Parts: sequence; structure tokens; C-alpha cells
Amino acid sequence: VTQLGRHFARGQMCPEELKPASDTERRLYAHTARLFRDVEEWHGQPKQQRDIEFQLYAGESHEMGITGSYVRMLDGKMDTHYNSNFLECLRLNEQPDTMGYRMRWYERLFVMSKPRVFRQYSKILGLSGTIGNEREQAFLQRAYRAQFFVVPPFLETCSGVEVHTAKWAGPEVAVVQGRPQNVSLHGSLPGPGVVVANTEDQYRAVEALAFEVRRLVPVLIIASSPETADGLVDRLRQRARSILAGCNTSDLIRSLSQREYDRSPAMYKDNLRASTRTLSKNSSGPKEFRITVTDPTGARGTDY
Repeated sequence: VTQLGRHFARGQMCPEELKPASDTERRLYAHTARLFRDVEEWHGQPKQQRDIEFQLYAGESHEMGITGSYVRMLDGKMDTHYNSNFLECLRLNEQPDTMGYRMRWYERLFVMSKPRVFRQYSKILGLSGTIGNEREQAFLQRAYRAQFFVVPPFLETCSGVEVHTAKWAGPEVAVVQGRPQNVSLHGSLPGPGVVVANTEDQYRAVEALAFEVRRLVPVLIIASSPETADGLVDRLRQRARSILAGCNTSDLIRSLSQREYDRSPAMYKDNLRASTRTLSKNSSGPKEFRITVTDPTGARGTDY
């Protein structure tokens, strides 16, 4: 990764021996290239804005390579223990080759599921709603010695409980200012699924629905890529400024994109905690919610 990062930092083409050969290497290559583009964009910001996020550390540190490198700023103080892939790229971008800085790569919230690791355990019990088709299950049986069984829905195991089959929501009842009122969770749209002619019409439909139903439930918008997610956050915040006077748009519109995690894992986790909570801390006030924007990496396994 360090050799690849050196070429990105110099703005050079990747040499033949470092070109990705496998899917994993291609993903790593694309991710590293995007991080160095983010570093370039970061340098384009005013120095005052840059100093709020990262500053050069001039003190002594027990950690190798920290002195003279960028560190994360937290509440005006330097955090020498903070690590992220963005920070590693930022440091490598500033360090000349003679300094010998070696880039470290931080995996994101998961561990590789290698068969040799799983086989060291006597038994592993897990639940999943996506165990694959017959061929995929056959592979899991061969590779991991997995056995499959069906877990019934909880309510079906309870006596004296009427079980309803899930279906698209129609008009629902919500208590507004102490009085029950009929509401629709898909707002003024013609139904839970909407087909439009182009990307701009799609955005306008999503924007209208998001600002309408956030009065009732938390809103999660899943974009096709981290770059698209960032663009949606900017547009939604601009819209919030124009229709909600005095609104803290950074609090109302939250990001859970890969780029947000690379920039600040702490902020990512704070956004994750806030995304399902009410916007107002006053229990007697209106219970309106936030709008959260993520990309495919933040959408899978996230329940709202």
C-alpha cells in the first residue's frame, strides 16, 4: 500500500508491477485513489478550515513517525492516538521518500471470514436472513461445514397472539398533539414505489418525501456511491436552509458514507447514534427526526 500511495502522492501513473490483479486488489486500488483525491480536495480548503481538522505535530511522541506529521484535532487539541486511512494518505502525501514513512491500512468494522479461522471453533451459531441459494448453501457447507435450519418468526411461537402477514403500509394512525390522525408513511406520493423519468426527478421525489415524513420517522437515503452521497448531503442541506429558518442543517442532515468514516470514525459513529433519535432534546416538543444519507457500505445490515 505504501508503494502504491507514493505514486498517487506524486501524481504518477501506477507501474505495471503494482497494477491490481484480483478483485480485492482492484477494490483496494480504487479506494486508495479516492482517498488521495480527498486529500487533494482537503488541501484546496482555506487554512483556517484545514487547521480545525488536522495540524502538523511538532512535539515528541513515542509512536514512530508521528513527529512532523499531521494529527487529528479534537475540540482544539491534538489527538495523537487517532488513526484513519485518510490520515495515513495525508501523512504519506506530505512525507518525502527519504523519511521512510510506511503507510498503515485500517480495515473498516469487519474481520475476514476465512475458513481456516472458522474451523478452529467447535461451534458457531449465527442468524441471517440472506443465506443464499442452493449452490451458495452447498459452498458454505463444504467450506465452513455449515448446517442450516429455519427459525420461525417470534410471534408464531407465542400462544394467543394473532399473526399478520406483512404488506405495504396504507394509511396509518399517529397521535399528533394528543389527537389520533390518519397519516401515510409515503406522504403525498402515489404509493411506496415511484418510477420517474430521470435522475433529477428522482432526487426531487426523494427530497420531498424525506422532508415530509421526517416528522413521523427517521429517514435513511441510500446513494449509489460515496461521491453521490456527499452530493445529496450538500443539496439536502441547501434545501433545509431555504425552508427551515434557523435550522442547524449539519445536525438535521447526517452522513454515513464511506468517505465520512475515512475522514473521521468518531464523527461517523456519532452520526450513526443520532440517526434514529429525535432532533429535539426537549421531550415535550415535536418529535421530528433526522435525514441520514449513506452509500452501499453503510446500508447493508443497518436497520431503521
